[in-house]
Amino acid sequence: MSNLLNTTTPSIFRRVFNLYRELIRSRKSQIVLMLKVFVFAVIVGAFSYNFQPDLLENILKFFQDKFGGIESDQQLTSAIFIQNIESALFALIGGLILGIIPILFMATNGFLIGFVIVALFVLNDAPIIPKVIYTLAGLLPHGIFEIPAVLLAAAFGWNLGTRFLIRPQPGITRWQVFKQGIKETLLIIPLIVLLLAIAVVVEVYFTGYLVELCITYLNI
Repeated sequence: MSNLLNTTTPSIFRRVFNLYRELIRSRKSQIVLMLKVFVFAVIVGAFSYNFQPDLLENILKFFQDKFGGIESDQQLTSAIFIQNIESALFALIGGLILGIIPILFMATNGFLIGFVIVALFVLNDAPIIPKVIYTLAGLLPHGIFEIPAVLLAAAFGWNLGTRFLIRPQPGITRWQVFKQGIKETLLIIPLIVLLLAIAVVVEVYFTGYLVELCITYLNI
């Protein structure tokens, strides 16, 4: 029985890995498009701070109102996770509106990140190197999981809402293309959920600790 488990378990993981690898590869162009939107929005957000710095107060107030009253790490983890899942599903399902929602989803996330990064640099009097380390410590640990998750959600949402509009290959109907889009969307959801779950755990239990270390040892 143990030999059977040892031979089947790696095979299952390999099949799942290959499934998601091919699924992501098949939507490479959509992922690249969403990445371009995200990067452009980051740049716009970064420049926007110079013209509208007061917006930072509204951004901080929004997150304070949403998460500020939560006391325990467990509750905070749950609240952030639910918020991120709702946002990802909104991008996925909202893609049905001709792909508009995924574009807005990526643009909003990119804008906020760019705006906040510049705000951290401008408002912090520390030398440039400590500021860079501090910013990376606050964004990178959970961002390496969260950003791919939101990219996948936006890309597959875009695919769901736009792919069937393109003239299909001979012998394939638009309805078949749309059904395939639904199937791919349902398949990608578990991976998005997994990435967001890892991201929120890292954000709550590791990123904050890392930021505190930077403040303590870099005198920020």
